[in-house]
Amino acid sequence: MAKISNKHTTIGFVLFFFGFFFIVSANAQTIKADNIHYIPDVEVLFSNGVNEFRTGNYEAATRTFERLLNGYPVHQRITAVYIMLGKSYYKTSKFNKAVTALNELITTYPTSNYVDDAHYTLAYCYYQLGQYVASLKEFLNVADYGKEKRLVERSRTMAIKVIDNNISMNEIQQLKDTVTGEISSAILTIKLSQRLLDQGDREKAISLLVAFTQQQSKNSYLDYVKDMLKKAHINAAAQEVTVGVILPLSGDYAEQAKSVLAGIYYAQKKFNNSAEMKVNLVVKDSEGDMVKVVKSSQELSQDNRVIAIIGELERDNTIAISAVLDKSNIPLIAPTTSGNGVTSLNDYTFQINSDHETRGRLLAQYAIEKLGLNTFATLAPADNYGKDMTDSFTATVDQLGGKIIAQKWYYSDAKDLKRQFQSIRDIGLEAQENVFDSKATDKEKEDVPVTSIDGIFFPCYTEEIQYIAPQFAFANIKAQIIGGEYWYDADKLRNNQKYVEGIVFCSGYYFDETNTDYIKYRNDFRIMMKRTPEVLESYGYDAMNIILDAIANKQITRGDVNNHLDNLENFKGLRGPISFKNTSGANSKIRILTYRNGRIEALE
Repeated sequence: MAKISNKHTTIGFVLFFFGFFFIVSANAQTIKADNIHYIPDVEVLFSNGVNEFRTGNYEAATRTFERLLNGYPVHQRITAVYIMLGKSYYKTSKFNKAVTALNELITTYPTSNYVDDAHYTLAYCYYQLGQYVASLKEFLNVADYGKEKRLVERSRTMAIKVIDNNISMNEIQQLKDTVTGEISSAILTIKLSQRLLDQGDREKAISLLVAFTQQQSKNSYLDYVKDMLKKAHINAAAQEVTVGVILPLSGDYAEQAKSVLAGIYYAQKKFNNSAEMKVNLVVKDSEGDMVKVVKSSQELSQDNRVIAIIGELERDNTIAISAVLDKSNIPLIAPTTSGNGVTSLNDYTFQINSDHETRGRLLAQYAIEKLGLNTFATLAPADNYGKDMTDSFTATVDQLGGKIIAQKWYYSDAKDLKRQFQSIRDIGLEAQENVFDSKATDKEKEDVPVTSIDGIFFPCYTEEIQYIAPQFAFANIKAQIIGGEYWYDADKLRNNQKYVEGIVFCSGYYFDETNTDYIKYRNDFRIMMKRTPEVLESYGYDAMNIILDAIANKQITRGDVNNHLDNLENFKGLRGPISFKNTSGANSKIRILTYRNGRIEALE
């Protein structure tokens, strides 16, 4: 009995078509009946066609078999001509013609020795036409009712490949409810159960397997099903679940990854010390390599013990995991990335960090609704980050009735931004009426402050603060500074305090080191993990904790965890609140911070 593979693979369909079992020869089946004509010329022409097919001259073979089908009355080789014509059409990629010829054989001559071969060939034709369910049905038909042992085995193998690569769980369910054959019933039941186990729905899988053992007591797959059932019962009774982790624990980002993992381990240990349900971790080192990211994702998705995955650090690698997990319905929690589009591939990817679009939008809302600002200028790096943040900020300003009067860009390695600031200043002065008379000198004009701009948005990088802050002050623009997350650097802010006092900026985290809860976390972490937690530990801690929150509420299947996360609202994370409800999967919360009197403080 062939082993049922539980490996869901993304590789293409492997064709075994070249191993046809019935290559019709000159001694092939001869039809003898009252309405059949025995025509000697047919024997010669048919033999020529078979030789043409064998030598790979498929176009010539096609013409020969078409002549034998259409140029003579019904003759002794008619069924052999049909099967060879169908194969010749297949070899020349005329799949629809092949389907027609093979179905005519099956319908017109249902007792022919070639009917099994016709169904087998039809399966390949339907596959090439993208009709995967029809292809599967043909393979299952031969597996159930075929007379030739090798053809039956091959059809069973190919049916499994089609299911693994091309058939959805709903389609498996629909087919299972209609088939009656022994082999097809077993294969579809096993494959459906495996999909359910992969999703963590053990109860439904167990129910399906139990029903099979009761209804199919003489099925050749019974022992295999009983073994599946035994393993499913063991896992269900174990009172433990597994969470997968994919991080670059070696390579360029190893230190950052180890910090995130330390936070994950700390959350796991705290939970296991008091909870009845124990949580295991399966950790994969991706080394930051895309191929290893994909391979690790495949391995974890195929492990039906794993109910959720945490990973990766960078946007592109996180997206790769999400793409691999698209059909496995396993929740993916991205702990650190803030890039746009990470959660767009499926409904099972969640991003602890709010994305750039969310950050730009919430900053604009705060500036207008809480700070009362109305007119704005922007100066941003001309890269994806700068564009994403600025586009979202300006679009929200427009929606809320504010006004963008100047928008300037710079390349990330630029240090001299006088030209951009001068342009913003000139636009601002134009908006101010009667600020100086027509006889004013250039020096007098330079001394006039720009007051027509309420707020200026700088989504810059940390290393750029030392250039932007003093040049902004020199431009004499009296506007509220609004910044992105890279302004969260106490040393840089302190060094430029006289230029940036009162700045408002966003962040994915904020720690009040005087808060008793934070102090307890830091002390407990030091004792348990033998290290002092920093920012990245908190992201791993929060990522693990939102999964543990689901488990604590008896949500222990992939579907349950996904539903829990989908409805998560204002979860109190260590680094800040987390909400996924009514979002596309990215956290809808950010921290709004300010720097004043030498301290970073939370505003929201």
